[in-house]
Amino acid sequence: MKTKSISEFFGKATYGKFAFIFCITGILSSIPFYWPIGFSKVNSLCIGFGIITYLVFFKYLDLFVISPDANKGVIVQDYFIGVETPGDTVKVEELKIPEGQDALFTGINLVFPWVRPVGEPIPLEKEEPSERSIELTGLPGKGRFKITWVVPLTPVRNKYLVRYKLVTPKVAEDYVHSIVAAAISDAFVGKNGEDISKNVKKFSDDTLSGLFGGENTICDDENRIGRFTNKPFIKTIVRTDESAGTDELANRAAVIAGAVSNIIAASGSNQLAAAMAIASMTGQKLDPNILVGVNPAIATATGGTTP
Repeated sequence: MKTKSISEFFGKATYGKFAFIFCITGILSSIPFYWPIGFSKVNSLCIGFGIITYLVFFKYLDLFVISPDANKGVIVQDYFIGVETPGDTVKVEELKIPEGQDALFTGINLVFPWVRPVGEPIPLEKEEPSERSIELTGLPGKGRFKITWVVPLTPVRNKYLVRYKLVTPKVAEDYVHSIVAAAISDAFVGKNGEDISKNVKKFSDDTLSGLFGGENTICDDENRIGRFTNKPFIKTIVRTDESAGTDELANRAAVIAGAVSNIIAASGSNQLAAAMAIASMTGQKLDPNILVGVNPAIATATGGTTP
């Protein structure tokens, strides 16, 4: 169970509650001037309300009003709130926020004197781009591709801003990127990577545009880490050098194999065929016409011309 507190009695500060408390304290402050000093009721009330007005609006205004700067959020703690005991239970579907904490944003926020800011104001307008990559294979035998995406993270503008302080940047990024990576993997595997890499924006929009409810919606996954994902996007889709090189070698090997077969058929010399293959594999360009004087048949098989 929870212990009762002053804040649980008053609830959240509102203009109506402040007006009620202001009137009560004004009347109570006027009593000493009416009795036993002996001032009239009007004079006593004027003096009483004058004292309260001075204290609230001039002397101790900062105890009743918290006004964060533009595009800033402030975490506040209610120091009279009840303390949770081990017997308390929390609904599974609710995102946990520390007892007595809340978030206030730009504007005049009325608070009770026992509700105070915790830590420095949080900038809300600055995006923090977070980039990750993954290597995937689309269709079998069609190579591997490195997919790089970016998620611009911004603090949420609601009560779950409290969780921005609770969840470290690394944990928040790992959580978001695990969701993005799973979505990209499901959409890419089994598809033709070459075709997808030709239109990265379309693949990005189709895969990520509604992943977190869209850029105008804050979902539970974002509230959980206290950060809004804005519009995640895929930056690049690049075929990795290793897979591209493997396919290139395979293609070259097929060409060389055909040339070797022609040379063997024309000359009957395996040694000469091997020499030609080595020259081709090392990138040397041999003019088949130089073989005309050696063996016209070889020259013709390798693309030369006989006189």
